[in-house]
Formats: sequence, structure tokens, C-alpha cells
Amino acid sequence: MKRLTWLLLALLLTNPLMADTSDQIITLSKEKSKLTREGIKLLRKHKVDPHKNSHYEAAYKKALASSTAFIKLRNDHPKIKPLAEEGNKLLSKMTSKEVRKDKAARKVLLKEYAQKQREIQKIVAGIPNLVKAQKKASKENAKAQKIKLSLISDLPEGEKYLKKIQALEKKIAKLQQSL
Repeated sequence: MKRLTWLLLALLLTNPLMADTSDQIITLSKEKSKLTREGIKLLRKHKVDPHKNSHYEAAYKKALASSTAFIKLRNDHPKIKPLAEEGNKLLSKMTSKEVRKDKAARKVLLKEYAQKQREIQKIVAGIPNLVKAQKKASKENAKAQKIKLSLISDLPEGEKYLKKIQALEKKIAKLQQSL
């Protein structure tokens, strides 16, 4: 699950609509992520394992495969490879024990990493096969997320999470369209 989280983070940071986003979109995205994590905690509380749901497990595997394929294809591209290697070094530093304890250092590294990802995304936007692979990965991730949210909404108090998340998604989409 941790691997998919990092892959999703990379996709979010490289999504063309997210490349030059406003602070408002970032704030709403963080709020959506927080609500989603709370929904996942709710699943655990009710002893519901999404991976035991065959529809979710199949979607999750497809999402993981398409995200991994996109990131490998992107990072192997000659125009992107040096930037991706720099980004990976920054990511390694960010996840080191020393930096995890130093919020200021982590914040600086995160900004540098996000800048690298924006540079990469600008290059990706001009390469049709990478754009196609990215769209496929985003679509597969959205399918898996939708199934997980439906599992959350089936829980007694899960419907409120789903409604809040959907409202945030609408706000984010509206703001993204205005870019």
C-alpha cells in the first residue's frame, strides 16, 4: 500500500492540471486526502479490508501496474531521466530519518521535489505516448479510488465522508477548469 501511495503522490505532482495549481487547490486536495485517510480508518474500525473485495483488488492491481508502467516509461525517457534521478535523490532525502524529524528541511526538499516534478510534467506534456500512459494510470487510479469510496459509503457513518469527498472533488475540478 505504501508503494501505491508514493506512486499516487508522484502522479498527483505530475498531473498537468496540478502542475501550476493555486494554493487553494492544494489545500482542498490535502483536505480530501485527510478525509480519505479517515475513511480508511473507518474501514479498519469495521474490519472491512478493501483488498478482500475482488472488484477493488482487481482495480488496485490494474492501477498499480499502470502507474508503475507510466513512471518507468517516463523516467526512462532520455529527456526526463536526469531530472527523474535528481527527483529520486530528493525523495530519498525527504524520507530519511533525519529529515522526517526536521519539518523545515522537509518542506524545503518537498518544494524542490515538486519543482522537479513540474519540470518533468512540462516535458511529458509534449510527448504523446507519455501523455497517453499518464491518462491511463490516472483513469485506473480513479477507478480503484471510486470502489474504495463505495466501500466506505456502505458503512453506517461512511456516507458523510463520501459526501464531503465528492464536494471537495467538485470544487477542485471547478478550480482546475479555471486555470
